[in-house]
Amino acid sequence: MSFFRSIKSYKGTAFEVIVIVFGVMLSFLLNEIRLDLDDKDEAISTLQQIKTDLEKDLYDTNINYAVEDTALHKFSFIIGLMEDRLEYSEKYNAEFDYLRTNSFLLPSTTGLHILNSKGVDYLTNDSLRVKFLSLHNYLYAERLGYFNIFNYNLQRMNQFVAENFNRTEEMYFNFEIQPNDYDSLLNDSYFKNLIFECYDGHSNIFYCDSIIKVEILDILPLVDREIAKLQ
Repeated sequence: MSFFRSIKSYKGTAFEVIVIVFGVMLSFLLNEIRLDLDDKDEAISTLQQIKTDLEKDLYDTNINYAVEDTALHKFSFIIGLMEDRLEYSEKYNAEFDYLRTNSFLLPSTTGLHILNSKGVDYLTNDSLRVKFLSLHNYLYAERLGYFNIFNYNLQRMNQFVAENFNRTEEMYFNFEIQPNDYDSLLNDSYFKNLIFECYDGHSNIFYCDSIIKVEILDILPLVDREIAKLQ
């Protein structure tokens, strides 16, 4: 009898051990599933932040692109005006006002900071990772370099305009400036050099904006596909 009781006791103990082991394994499995879900949510959140940044930068770039495009046409008109030595007309005032035109691009870097904190390999899609980092480390940097050169020449232009152009309150609201001495302006070599330097600045920035715009439009679908994979 004691032998059979021992067997029953052993079976009961073994069953309890199996239940405990199964419970521990299930706990580990559930915890791992929870961690996987947390990682997935975190990855989606990072990608969504990157998408938000890109959409904001695309919006700014579209505005800058239009501003630079208009500025190039205005500067071309003024250059032609001076080269052909056309007589002064008040309708030129609106064109001259573009001498001080500027555009700004402050890239959104929240997503980039998150990515750098996790390690760039956190983006497992090689094409997305390379394109996104190239956008920030090369294209944005290139635009900033061109902008710094242009901004220096723009400050010189602003000083020249302040000394040689008139802007009444009415002209201010109409976005117009009027040369104090138009004939002297046509013969001013310093002003002509400034015109060409600022024109080149607008041209370089316009070129960068056009490339940035194309790249962002190329990257956004990649981000969307990565988010869709994780959802």
